[in-house]
Amino acid sequence: MREFKFRAWHKHFKKFLVDVVSIDFARGQVVLEVETADGLPPRYGIDGVVLMQYTGLKDKRGKEIYEGDIVRCGASNFEVKFGLHVIEIESAQYYGETSDYFRAYGYYITRGPGHGEVSLEEQASNTELENGRDFCQVIGNIYENPELLTNN
Repeated sequence: MREFKFRAWHKHFKKFLVDVVSIDFARGQVVLEVETADGLPPRYGIDGVVLMQYTGLKDKRGKEIYEGDIVRCGASNFEVKFGLHVIEIESAQYYGETSDYFRAYGYYITRGPGHGEVSLEEQASNTELENGRDFCQVIGNIYENPELLTNN
């Protein structure tokens, strides 16, 4: 069974809040396991944070990959996203129609608008993540290191 974990980026403090143990939608709060090292309280308004979910995958060093992470795959850097995306493929038949792309919902990586998208699960299985072979490496995130996606 897949593990559901979240981290949160605090918009005002501009830092990550780790150890999110619950999300209380009724009260509009994100609850952390403990008070942070710098004395910040363990509860935050949900409107003041950006929640990012763990993908269930780890990079080649064993680091957990979250939405919003920037990963290096080969010589390129990609942002990890979740949602509906289009994946270009070699011509294939689906439901009797030939297509050069299909729509999928889930985690994917992208270099940005106009660069195309790749399913993160597909990238992982293509490189045999489970066997510890070469795969993407987390090198930063879109909040602390946005420059890693420029001139990519």
